[in-house]
Amino acid sequence: MQKDDPARHAHDLRPMLLGAASHCEGLRLDIQVPDEPVPVLAVETELCELLAQVAAHAARVMRAGARLQVSARTEGRQAVVHWRDLDAADVRPPLAMFFDSSLAALSGAGAKVCALIAARHGGRIYPAPHAGGVLGLTLRLPLLPANSPIMDKR
Repeated sequence: MQKDDPARHAHDLRPMLLGAASHCEGLRLDIQVPDEPVPVLAVETELCELLAQVAAHAARVMRAGARLQVSARTEGRQAVVHWRDLDAADVRPPLAMFFDSSLAALSGAGAKVCALIAARHGGRIYPAPHAGGVLGLTLRLPLLPANSPIMDKR
């Protein structure tokens, strides 16, 4: 994506994550977001698609009633979102296997679409542990610089 792409606007990831929660049917959610905005420059529809794809994948592969933790934070110059199955018994649960070819039938084209969207936004999505827990999925995107204009209030 070009930096001067007219479809790119400043957005706070927090409400986007809350919106994607509707795709987590059958799961119990533990959403952890900071009080401060997590600002990124993004095409809203694309970033919402990525978040919805991950949420839908979690709903497909996690046990019904399991707890999905979704956390967002800023880390240096990056916005970081992490998803993990808090009830996983395996250190490599199906949620973290989003990009594995063995689960291609479950993730379909979703994993490839998510990787493409993340890359178009200057970031990446990959399996990783968080806070000493089991493997989950991590999305990293460039943070909007502190001197950027105020984010859209959409």
